This record gives sequence, C-alpha cells and structure tokens, in this order.
Amino acid sequence: MKITSWNIQHGEVYASGIEIDRMAEIVRTVKAFNCDVLALQEVDQLNDRSNLEEQTKLFAEIMGAKYWAFAPSVWRKNEEWLDWPQSGSSDFPPLITEAITSKQPGYGISIISRSPVIKWERKELSKALFGWWLPFTSDGVTKKYWVKDHARNALAAYLEDGTVIINTHLSWEPVFRNLQLSQLKRWANQIAKDKSLRVLIVGDLNIPNDWQESVNSPRWRSLVKQLTFPVWKPNQQIDHFLAKRGTKAILEPSVASKISDHLPISITL
Repeated sequence: MKITSWNIQHGEVYASGIEIDRMAEIVRTVKAFNCDVLALQEVDQLNDRSNLEEQTKLFAEIMGAKYWAFAPSVWRKNEEWLDWPQSGSSDFPPLITEAITSKQPGYGISIISRSPVIKWERKELSKALFGWWLPFTSDGVTKKYWVKDHARNALAAYLEDGTVIINTHLSWEPVFRNLQLSQLKRWANQIAKDKSLRVLIVGDLNIPNDWQESVNSPRWRSLVKQLTFPVWKPNQQIDHFLAKRGTKAILEPSVASKISDHLPISITL
C-alpha cells in the first residue's frame, strides 16, 4: 500500500518568474503519486481564494478514488471565519463526504482512498491559546509575522484491510503542538488496542528538526526521513509518518511540484 501525505497550502502556486497552469500542475502531481491513500492538509472547501473548489472531491476525482472525507478546522459564515464548531451551528457538519454536503466555505484536512473505508472518525485537539511567529515568502523574500492560531483536529480512516490512517495538521505554536501530538498518540493507542488493526499517524506536525525528540516516543516512531519544507530549499522535516515500533516502510521518491510550500512525502507499507 502506497500512502502520500501532502500539505497542499490550498493549492497555492510557487513558481516565480514562469507561467504555470495551476490545474494542470495539480492533476500532473496527483497522478504522479499513483498512491492508494492520500492524506492532505491545508485543504480548501468552496473558498474564493481557490476558485470555489471542493478540493477533497477534486483530488479524489483525479485519483479515481471512491472514498474521501474532509474535516473542517475552520469555516466561514457571514464573512466571518469561525473555529469549528465555535458557533454551535449545524451549518457545517463535522465531515464532508460524497454523502454529506454543505454550502459553507471551510478549511481543514482530508483523507482520500482507493481502498475501501469502512469508518471515519474525527477528534478535536486542544487549540493554542496564543499565536507564534510564522515565516511567509513572497517574491523570494521571507518575513516572519505574529499569527493567531486556529482550531486543530484529526481525521481517522479505517480501511477494510485493517489499516487505520490518522491524518492531522498540528499547531505551529511549540507548547500546544506537543500537547496536541500527545493527545493524538493517546487516541492512536486506544485504537491500537485492537491488535487486528495497523495504525499510522500521518501529516504536518509542524515540529522542526531541532524538536525531533517531540516526534518520537517509546511507542511511536517516525518511519522515514525526508526534508519537506520549504519546497524551494528544504531544510526541515515537519511532515511525518508515525507508527508503532517494528512497522516497516519504504520511503518513495518525492514528486516535485509547483504547488504548495511543502514537498509531498510518500511511503509504501
């Protein structure tokens, strides 16, 4: 089984000085993965900045994948962005799937699978109470800005073959991202009590190399090493696959893309 994790940054193009057909590049990249399961972070749903695309559904159609779910971290109502489900409104369900739809714009994480998914689960993670300095690059110049964080969550896909893939996008704030990862590992431990299941934690953990000890723990280890950020000069691995000790994985060659500031990362189990 080949699994790819990719922070798509809502399909933003990074190609200074050259013209890029954005949609053609998305299609080319996703087809080049040729993966069975695709875990996405920073996914848009019906947002103006990404041409009102339903990006999870779009990527699933490119893959030819029947099974997909989008879990919103934030959503917009009356031009206001809200942490899900801050307003207590039912306008935006916890998951968008082929069977569950919404007209509300949102932003979050997704899992897309060619393999049958028998169950989806969503978990809320503790939100950072304060912001952090984030780098933003424009025209080759990177500057840092103080940014307030948003709600964070995790999405689990239970595959028919007994594999459970938990996708997440953790906070950039150091204290809370480690708290969120601890919560995630405890959740994964509960799932893994069923010995018939093979559990993986996947996604953008936002933990740079000098915090690497926060990624690994006695039960959960990063499966492979690959620098994934920033795409123009990768010097950090913040995108990971975690699994219990003894799990074997092969790191697949990375697919270069003009989409996003992250490199995708792929493994075969």
